[in-house]
Amino acid sequence: MKKCLILFALFVACLWAKAQSVVPQVNENVELMSILSRMAGFPEYNMDMAGRYIKDMDNYFKDNTEHPAVHYMKELRNKYGISYDAVMSMAVHLDNRNGTLSLIEEVTPNLDDRWTDVDKDEFLSCLNSFYKDTKFNEFFKSQKDIYNSSLNISLA
Repeated sequence: MKKCLILFALFVACLWAKAQSVVPQVNENVELMSILSRMAGFPEYNMDMAGRYIKDMDNYFKDNTEHPAVHYMKELRNKYGISYDAVMSMAVHLDNRNGTLSLIEEVTPNLDDRWTDVDKDEFLSCLNSFYKDTKFNEFFKSQKDIYNSSLNISLA
């Protein structure tokens, strides 16, 4: 009987839960962290599955492989294991206000644990430098057609 009550309570809770819709979008911070990780040689960010976008990206950023932020990302991977989903964990915790990146203030921090011992101020300094020095926003805006066509495919 107790199991039936628990199951019934779970069923009622599920009925009352509100579903949230997921809207596909392209996020500049996610692209920034992905491209920086690609430039740093992270194998998981070096798969060439996006055709023209990959060619545009590699061509645009080819002169920035020695940027201090690229070297810093390599160091973060080697020292703290920053890779795979830890990269995206940071991406979704970034706020970009007028071209200046900062960490989102959170009541309950949800940043991946691999970032715990990283000097966030130093990281943000390198990231902001890369963003400005490479004119990242210009690249991002130049890819609008590719982003939109990808979103249209995923919505179809």
